[in-house]
Amino acid sequence: MIGMIDLINGVILTRDKAIVQTHRSNSNQESGAPSNKLWYDSRFGCERSRIRSPAGPILLPAFDRSGKLILSSFTQRLFVALREWTSKSYLIQSRQAARVMDLTDTEFSHQSALSIAKSAIETSLKDCVYNRKKVLDWSNALVAAVLLGLQSLNKPLKYAVTCVLMQKTGAGLVTSASCFWDPISDGLCTVLWENATIYCIVTVIPSQRHKVMERPAELRADLQPVYDALSIKMQHDINCISDPDRHLRRRSLEKLYRSLHGSELNVHQDILREFFRCNLKKPLLSCASADPIEKCRELSLQMIGHFIEKEAVTCTQDDLQDLVNLLHARLGKIPYPEPTEEIRLLILRIYTEYMRKIAMQEPLISLRDVISDICNALGKAALDPYPDVKKAVSECIIVVSKHWPKDVKLQLGTVIKPLIGNLKHQHSRIRVYTLQAIQQIIPCGSEALPLIFQELLEPALKKLMFDNAPAVRKQLNVAVATWMDEIEGSKKYHGILFPIFLSAFVDESTDVRNSGLQQMQKYSEKWMRRCSDGEQESEIILDEAVPILPWCDDVDTLQGSRLLAISILNDTTMNQFLEKTLDWTIQVKEKYLKISGVYYALIGRHVNKYLEKIFNALSTVCQHEEPMIIDAVRQICIIIGKHADQELVLSSLIQMLSGKKTGTDTSHHRARGLTLLGMTIEGMDDFRDQRNDLNIVLEALTATNQQCSDTEALGELAYVIASIIDKIASLILTDNQRIFKIFWILNNIMAVSKVTSSAYGSAEDTLMKISNATNESVQQLYGIFQQQLLDGMHINTEKLTRWDKSDREYLLFDFVCRRSGKFVADNMEKLIPAILLHLDSATEPSLRLAFLALLQTLLECENSRMAFKVYSRSVILEGITPNIIWKGGREAATIRKVAMACLYTIFRHQLADQSCLFETAPEIFPVLKSLLDDFDANTRHLVCLTFEYLFQALPGRLGEEPVHQLYSELLKRLDDSSDIVRKAACKTLIAFSQASPPEYFAGTVIEYILNNLFIHLDDPDVSIQSAIFEVLKHAAKINAALVVEKAKENQSRHRNHVLNP
Repeated sequence: MIGMIDLINGVILTRDKAIVQTHRSNSNQESGAPSNKLWYDSRFGCERSRIRSPAGPILLPAFDRSGKLILSSFTQRLFVALREWTSKSYLIQSRQAARVMDLTDTEFSHQSALSIAKSAIETSLKDCVYNRKKVLDWSNALVAAVLLGLQSLNKPLKYAVTCVLMQKTGAGLVTSASCFWDPISDGLCTVLWENATIYCIVTVIPSQRHKVMERPAELRADLQPVYDALSIKMQHDINCISDPDRHLRRRSLEKLYRSLHGSELNVHQDILREFFRCNLKKPLLSCASADPIEKCRELSLQMIGHFIEKEAVTCTQDDLQDLVNLLHARLGKIPYPEPTEEIRLLILRIYTEYMRKIAMQEPLISLRDVISDICNALGKAALDPYPDVKKAVSECIIVVSKHWPKDVKLQLGTVIKPLIGNLKHQHSRIRVYTLQAIQQIIPCGSEALPLIFQELLEPALKKLMFDNAPAVRKQLNVAVATWMDEIEGSKKYHGILFPIFLSAFVDESTDVRNSGLQQMQKYSEKWMRRCSDGEQESEIILDEAVPILPWCDDVDTLQGSRLLAISILNDTTMNQFLEKTLDWTIQVKEKYLKISGVYYALIGRHVNKYLEKIFNALSTVCQHEEPMIIDAVRQICIIIGKHADQELVLSSLIQMLSGKKTGTDTSHHRARGLTLLGMTIEGMDDFRDQRNDLNIVLEALTATNQQCSDTEALGELAYVIASIIDKIASLILTDNQRIFKIFWILNNIMAVSKVTSSAYGSAEDTLMKISNATNESVQQLYGIFQQQLLDGMHINTEKLTRWDKSDREYLLFDFVCRRSGKFVADNMEKLIPAILLHLDSATEPSLRLAFLALLQTLLECENSRMAFKVYSRSVILEGITPNIIWKGGREAATIRKVAMACLYTIFRHQLADQSCLFETAPEIFPVLKSLLDDFDANTRHLVCLTFEYLFQALPGRLGEEPVHQLYSELLKRLDDSSDIVRKAACKTLIAFSQASPPEYFAGTVIEYILNNLFIHLDDPDVSIQSAIFEVLKHAAKINAALVVEKAKENQSRHRNHVLNP
């Protein structure tokens, strides 16, 4: 475009002052301009002005009645410039027009507008000559004058005023405008003016407001001007919130958002409140709920949240309904209408903050009309996968439930189910927040609350007892304590909640345990007051003895908790505890065992009624392979031992030991009973023997002892005896009869158990404790109780009974004899018949072998061996000789070997005098001779050694016939496959040569002996040569000449002519 064009857009901001913003576009040429003409173009429904130029007319873009841009032959560059001009034109409104909004006369007066515009032009320009430096001032004055004139019309209209000033340089100028929406209130007025040097075109576009600004209801007079100025200044951006152009909406919202944090809205709170109510509430809520652009929704919500924070949003039923509608519209169904998780979070935070503000108002607004929408939206939002949204839902529920419990009660089921689902969330902080929300909402109550507890809440809470996060378990304890105190009719839920509440006291976390104790002390006084006020159906009596609770120093502060624990004691509660102790998982089993222990400590002696049930349940887990389970059972038994009636406890456990019930007469069941008895006795700090309870226990243990054979039962029996000695030794050690019962049981345990077993070790330790307590050695105790031991083993009866190897009497007999040599020596007269009875051939071979081994042990024992001198003949003839007679079979060979060891021991320790030997030799010599050829080298060795000691015991007493029978058999042993036997045979030959007079060896005997000796003298083994040489030296004493003769004969036959030293 040729020439200079000034496009001026103006807007009135206050009543008195017009602030004009100007956009200036300059050309490079100046020329004159022809005359102009104004006309109405029916094609477009608009007025046009044309200024002809030498190049011909130029049409500017026009707008039709719908507001759409109409393009004619027009360059792109000019279109962009005019588009910017139209977009930056400021809408204005007058304060006077706003005050007469209620007038029905809204018709636009075209003639008045023309008059005002012409008057303003004449006043501002008159005969002025174009001056570039004054254009801005002229345009400001002209627009301000037009706007003030239009304002004086008092019409409820808004106006757009444009002014075009151009120097007359010969260039053509054409302007076109269209703002025609309503045929009555909207219109268009254009004034074309010129003088010698200036073109001036003023356009006035009036229209009825799309949105009539609502007037503040109550606002002080001094605040009204500030409110008016603020409304006028921001009305454009507010109107743009609903503009179809998303970029325009966004820019307007950003500008408004910046204003919130700037100085523009730093005004009185009443102004801010009325400004939001009258101008911003509806467009912001509409944008937040329906705008397709995420950023626009976010900005709208942030501004709403800002106004709520500044308390500019009124706490009225209407505003509440509006926000609930927003909440329900964006979160009330799945999939969520609001797709952005951050915006969903923002909505919840805004609503939560608003509810906090409402909660502080008096009187409190009812939620009855909106609670269904609230709970539905919160229930759906609780299912949001975004963790922070779940947290925000919990916070909102806490606020609503705390202040509107009666309203929430109507919709409890809608919210509680998704909340319980969030208790499984992987983030512990979400589980904590969810628990806090459930803690607050459950006391609101509901008709369906019992069903909710049974089907939803109870299973979830029991799982949380095992949560990995201590913070979750701590919050669980706080929540359960709150419910037991605040739920209406909470007594019917105590049976479910109290075990969960007690779980805190057995938690591995110190923080959780301390929290549990604080909660118990906090509510204990309330529960105490309820019981004292007669809320219980029957009177509850606490134990006189104060319970010992390791987790609480001041038990007196827990009186209310004890009363509560007793008040819920019934079959259902007890079954709930006992069933979980039988759970198949170790973690659950251990937890509930510990919880049960805490509960039994609280109820004290009231546990007596359920002892049998408790012991039956504990018996199934008391021998668990996991140490933690065993320790938990022990703690329960100790608590029962402290608080339960002693007579009832012992009666129940002794009945279990006796196996009188069907299916319990087994060693395994008795072992369980022993375990529980021992653990319970540990807890009996004050054992009372007023009803002879101790003797009853000892009798039961003695009877049980006879029936226990497996290692498990024996170990538990030893444990029970140890517990008795540790706890009530003073009642035992003063009575020998009681000491013997303990002594008898311990010996039985050790007799049956392996030396390496724990049962044996425990029994032996207990026996040493008794020995130390009585100042008597163990051997002395055997001496003191020897008669009772013999009576117990049925040895002193006139007719002895043959035992089996598995008989308890035999096992005890074997153990006592081996352990106490003095006992054997003192009672040899009674013991020998039993030994000989089981050494005859009628006894089962394995038992015979066992008794031979016992006999060997007793013969070797220093304390008992000399007692056999008197009975050596009977032992040799009746006990040993029948067992060394050769019989086929491996077992018979073993018996012969052990019997030979016994015979050898008798002769080695010289337990058989010569009279005994003269009586027994005729019987044993033939048998011993036959055994020299036994296939077992050990037996042959023992026979040789026995002959040696036998010949030494009878020096020169062996007759000629025995010599002739034995010498060849003994010489055969020099060819034995075992060098040990060969060496033993050499020693035997030496003793043999001294056992008879020399004349009995004369002739063939000595010659045969020497020939064999010289053969073996050439043995490659030097030790054999030396042994043979020793025999030859003793043979020289019988016939030295013959020995020299034989030596000369064999000198040339030996590999070595000289004997190695």
